[in-house]
Amino acid sequence: MNTKIIETNKLIAKLDDGKNVGYLNISQKFMKAGQIPDAIMYDYLQLTASGYQIWADAITPTLRTMLGAAKK
Repeated sequence: MNTKIIETNKLIAKLDDGKNVGYLNISQKFMKAGQIPDAIMYDYLQLTASGYQIWADAITPTLRTMLGAAKK
């Protein structure tokens, strides 16, 4: 499963054009010892509440930067 995720992320990363589309790889935030724990994503598809918290914490700095740039 991890190989598929890595390969999919590589394909998605190519969509980042530096202007309208950005790519932020946060996959390592979900990993523990090379695996995604059940407490984060029990079915490898949907995040749990703790998984969503990890996601929110990981994207917050980027969102703040983007929103700050949008104000100018």
